[in-house]
Amino acid sequence: MGYIRHSTTDAGMVQYSFQGGQTSAALTAAGASVYTCLGLYEDPKLRKSLDWLFSNAPFLNSRAARDYSHDTYYFYYTLYATLAMYQHTDRERFRKWFVAVRDDLLRRQKTDGSWEQNGSYGNDVLWTAFAALTLEVALERLPLFQR
Repeated sequence: MGYIRHSTTDAGMVQYSFQGGQTSAALTAAGASVYTCLGLYEDPKLRKSLDWLFSNAPFLNSRAARDYSHDTYYFYYTLYATLAMYQHTDRERFRKWFVAVRDDLLRRQKTDGSWEQNGSYGNDVLWTAFAALTLEVALERLPLFQR
């Protein structure tokens, strides 16, 4: 618990290391998901992380501050942020988030049903799995996706 708390800035952004370093949307999404998996729902840094993610999601706000991870790590970002939003935020906020991320994912889907991510490691099978898991969150079919 100490590691994630020390790795999270006062603004809610998660750094690569508790000793400092780069922050990103993908790291912040993964960090927010760690908070919820650890049951740290009342931690003020989680609230700040979720607020930052919501305010800076390019699919919710065309003027959002973009960083490289919105594109390079898009599928990590959307899955972990969606999990954290689902497990912590109120239903109306999650609904706004999910509708926007769902529409963005479906817009990016290839005609053969898969997803790809240019400029990042991994492959279409991995990105398709991440996209499918993200879309599955709201259906509550897997224990991880339950509130």
